[in-house]
Amino acid sequence: MNDSIDVELRCRELEEECCRLRKINEALMNRVEHCTDGGGSSFALFESNLLLHRQIKEHTSRLETINHDLQQQIVIRKKTENELKLERDFVGAILDNADVMVAVFDRRSIIVRVNTTFQKVIKRTREELVGRSLNTLFTIPDNYIKVQKIFNTVINGQFPYRWESEWELCPGEKKTISWSTTALLDENEEVEFVISCGIDITEKKVAEETRRLAEQRYRELIEFLPQTVYERDQKGVFTFVNNVGLRTFGYTRGELNNGMGLFDIIAPDDHEKARTILKENSSCKVASVELNMLRKDGTVFPAIVYSSPIDMQDDDCKARRGIVLDISNLRDAEMKLNEYRNHLEELVMDRTAELSRTIEQLEIEMSERKRIENLNKRQQEKLIQADKMATLGILVSGIAHEINNPNNFILLNSTNLLDFWKDLIPILNKYTEMHGSFTITGLSFDEIKADIEPLITGITEGAERIRRIVQSLKDFARKDSGCMDQNFNINNVIETSIIIMNNLIKKSTNHFSVDLDATVPEINGNFQQVEQVIINLITNACQALTDKKQMIKVVSCNNPDNKEVVVEVCDQGSGVALEHRKHILDPFFTTKRDSGGTGLGLSISYNIIKDHHWELTFDSEPGNETVFRITIPYQ
Repeated sequence: MNDSIDVELRCRELEEECCRLRKINEALMNRVEHCTDGGGSSFALFESNLLLHRQIKEHTSRLETINHDLQQQIVIRKKTENELKLERDFVGAILDNADVMVAVFDRRSIIVRVNTTFQKVIKRTREELVGRSLNTLFTIPDNYIKVQKIFNTVINGQFPYRWESEWELCPGEKKTISWSTTALLDENEEVEFVISCGIDITEKKVAEETRRLAEQRYRELIEFLPQTVYERDQKGVFTFVNNVGLRTFGYTRGELNNGMGLFDIIAPDDHEKARTILKENSSCKVASVELNMLRKDGTVFPAIVYSSPIDMQDDDCKARRGIVLDISNLRDAEMKLNEYRNHLEELVMDRTAELSRTIEQLEIEMSERKRIENLNKRQQEKLIQADKMATLGILVSGIAHEINNPNNFILLNSTNLLDFWKDLIPILNKYTEMHGSFTITGLSFDEIKADIEPLITGITEGAERIRRIVQSLKDFARKDSGCMDQNFNINNVIETSIIIMNNLIKKSTNHFSVDLDATVPEINGNFQQVEQVIINLITNACQALTDKKQMIKVVSCNNPDNKEVVVEVCDQGSGVALEHRKHILDPFFTTKRDSGGTGLGLSISYNIIKDHHWELTFDSEPGNETVFRITIPYQ
């Protein structure tokens, strides 16, 4: 701009000199004419001409200098203009291709220039914007008023000015723009143009808000968990522990911030174990280890520590987050189960010893009596109880087996385990969404997560099975009250008997079936005595089989026409020999004395059925199916 002013000044000087030369030339011509017309002295004319020549020479030299300077100034000006044009085109190209919104305004807030990004964001062309006022950019008056105030602030010399605004281009479409506004000054140091550069941060704001909400939900979820949740850095120093963890270990958050680490809450005896496990699990995998944890007050409790890397992209994967599961209740449950198992084994041993003594006593008493008719009612009750104890002795090994198998499930699980899993599954699902699936014992988490809850439920069912077996055993071994007016369903008696006999049945046959008629009515009698009869019949059927391929079938049937219920126990065993058929219901008659038979089972069963005023019959031939049938009349 200064170069342009100099050139103009030189041009005006050149014009003035030209004008002065014209005046001198006119004066010279006047003098020549005067001298010629007046006949004056030629010497005076010569002096005048000489003076005029010197003046013309001086002015000519001065004009040449001015012209030379003027030519140089013109060359410089053209070069400067070309450079300015090149720079202007270069800057314009950069602005038009920049991802930043750029708009230039004059002092009157008229739009002078906008780049391509600006046009794309507000969805209007350059022709629709250039030459228009600032207020044409806004559809909401309040937005324009705010921006106009900022524009005025910049015009008054307060720049650069940075700010954010929520720009509603049209109803329902909002964008968040981060602006940086500055000004260009003229030669008088006054604002000539205002330049605003904006970045569309709408998606960034949404992402930041989404991340903030996710972080908030994550922290809230962690605080709701009943387990200790922690995060630690590469050096093992805690960076976060939830409130449950602080309460569990007895520390304050201030103590946590003073550089506490994982080994500060691990019992000293397990430090070496923990170091070994941490070294083995330094890879980017989910890890778990059982350790004894140490509280601030010095108390120790067992726990399972699960951990996984915080940053899967980190090659070292040393910064980890994890959960500490307190398994004190599980250990207490295991101890109680062991005590219960030991107590139950002692009871079985005591009952077995009692059984042996009872059998010996009965054999002594029976040897003194030749006929069963001499037995009184008290002796009959003793025989019934003795038979029950004999049957119990046969079942002792099977019951112990039935107790130990489901007990193994109980020892490895507890009712808390299902609660732990239900609380843990949302975290693992969230972890899978963020970092992908991971493996547990060689299997993908996605493959096994649906199977874990049924497995835990299976443990509960195993425990329930133990309870039913033991309860049935207790009921069977309990002394009979002798009451004959109990109301019960014969199907329930059969089902309870099968529970007690389950192990013997499995050992005897692969083809055991039950067909119970759901329409059978309730009957009157003694539940425990009838149960003993069913058990005796199933026991005899099992002992009669010679191959596990042979079948045993238990059937109940309601015959409303005759008003009677029929229960049948069928087997495909060896059958009853013809010479034994008339003695099979006699007391102490047995063909299995060498294998521990007492000969009391069928005799006692027959007397129980007879006391109920029912009927016990059987059909059998050697080598064919044997059927024992109980006929129960009802009103």
